Amino acid sequence: MKKVPHFRQQILLIIFLTGLAHIMLAQETPNPSEPEIEFIPVPEVESAIIEIPITLELAALRQLMEEKIPQSYHFGQEQPDCKRTQWGTADRKPIGINMIGSTIHWQIPITTTAHARLYAIKTFWGKCLRNTKHCQMNFVIPLETRLSIDDNWQLKTVTQKHPLLWKQRCRIKVLGLSIGVTSFFEDKLEATLNQKTSEIDQRINQQLKLRYRVQKAWTEMQKPIKLKEGFWLILQPEELRSTTITGNQETAVLSVGIKLKAKINKTRPSSITAKPLPSRAGNFVGEHFRIALEGGISYEEATKIANQALAGKRYPIANQSVTINQVNRIYGTRDWVTAEFEFEGDYTGQVSLTGKPTYDADRQEIFLRDFKYKLSTENVLLHAAKWLVDQLFIETIQRELRWSIAQDLSKAKQLAEEALNQPFADRGAKITGKIESIYPKGIYLTPTSIHAHIIATGQAAIHISAINKF
Repeated sequence: MKKVPHFRQQILLIIFLTGLAHIMLAQETPNPSEPEIEFIPVPEVESAIIEIPITLELAALRQLMEEKIPQSYHFGQEQPDCKRTQWGTADRKPIGINMIGSTIHWQIPITTTAHARLYAIKTFWGKCLRNTKHCQMNFVIPLETRLSIDDNWQLKTVTQKHPLLWKQRCRIKVLGLSIGVTSFFEDKLEATLNQKTSEIDQRINQQLKLRYRVQKAWTEMQKPIKLKEGFWLILQPEELRSTTITGNQETAVLSVGIKLKAKINKTRPSSITAKPLPSRAGNFVGEHFRIALEGGISYEEATKIANQALAGKRYPIANQSVTINQVNRIYGTRDWVTAEFEFEGDYTGQVSLTGKPTYDADRQEIFLRDFKYKLSTENVLLHAAKWLVDQLFIETIQRELRWSIAQDLSKAKQLAEEALNQPFADRGAKITGKIESIYPKGIYLTPTSIHAHIIATGQAAIHISAINKF
């Protein structure tokens, strides 16, 4: 019986140690049922269009044509023997060129001096009696070059000739008969033009290098472009489109549009897998170019600014007043921001204010709307005078609890404008443009900050070094 108390002590010790172990385990092991804080994700960057304007000066095409069709041609030659023959000289005048739609129209004026030996008689004594006539012909050679683009970004050109436009035909009279001699020269021109038109098509394709330009822009734009202060312009191309080729009396114009996502990041991507050049995806319709940028304020900085605005200030409530000691912290949950602070004076307690972050475009500030609050105080009268708290205290704090992002917007505009005037890694390509507007498209919360999703819009183009000189 004397051993029973000792046995009881052992039982109590085991129970105590077991309970202590459970307490320690509970403290070290997180509660699996505690929900994680959710946030609405920042939206993806919207796709936009950046243009690659490609122009071809028609003056350069005229120069090419004039090189291929010399100013003078000689057809046939005079024969020394006693045979009938025709020969002549064709002189080309300045070539006219115009473009309607996607077709280039050529006008090649020709003046020809024709010589025709209609008969030759050899006498018994060996002398040759000849009768040679001369006349002039004026006509225009009309050509058409149709331009198109295939799905593989190759320029297709087809140059065709049309019947000669005669201004003055050549006819020679012999023994009272009028004889036309134009067919000889038409046949000679036919053979010459067939050769020259195929050469012209080949040269236009070689010199314009459409696929080269598109491939170069597509490849270069996928490389991150370094901006000032450690920022990077990231372009993510998705597909290619194009307009049809059009022109006028001076230039042929084609706009290639690259559908892409553009953003400016603080850090450079660790690795980028280059996408191959895609096939042509149909017609291109111009849209505003846009760049996404990051802005906003961290919760730590928001708390600091809130303390500067609120801490130490006295606020009247009826005939009494309270002073805010400090803002303890500001944090976000999903799409709500909460500010917790303490007050003292005639009343003492804590307030937890919650509101939805909203952008004030006029003041370029983020403020909280749809306010809710939780008041913690032992003062029964303060709890009862809820309308006084609402009107004289909470509304005043709501007006003062604001965060400016004007500096972020100014910085974003500066970065966007810099981004739109940058050479690519290869100096043969450059992006140019201008910013027309900049605004926060939305306010979102992250685990560490109040995030402003800033969008800069404008016009942008990629220029490839001029290679259309013939």
